[in-house]
Amino acid sequence: LKLAAAVGVMMADPVGQVRRCHTPCAAWIVDTPEAALIACVGGGGKTSPFTTAIYTDYGDPFRHPTRTGNSTLAIIDEVVTKADPEKIERYWPLAQKRRTNGVVDPCW
Repeated sequence: LKLAAAVGVMMADPVGQVRRCHTPCAAWIVDTPEAALIACVGGGGKTSPFTTAIYTDYGDPFRHPTRTGNSTLAIIDEVVTKADPEKIERYWPLAQKRRTNGVVDPCW
């Protein structure tokens, strides 16, 4: 993507005209609260958006497993199967227990 953004690539548009396209490479630059929001992590800042560690695990002598998009989606799916997200009184406590922020359909 970096090379395509720098020099461009030839691509056909919907009407068949070939054009040089420069695809931008985008990323988020965030601090910890914003990273937790994007990662759909709850816990009021006490849950790592990067690993599966929670505040009681901080300082452990070993690295906790990496938090991935797939693992987060699996947790969200698990909570959704137990409670309807539209029934917030039931859904929210389960989402909190699994350390998510209640988002059902992440933007990523």
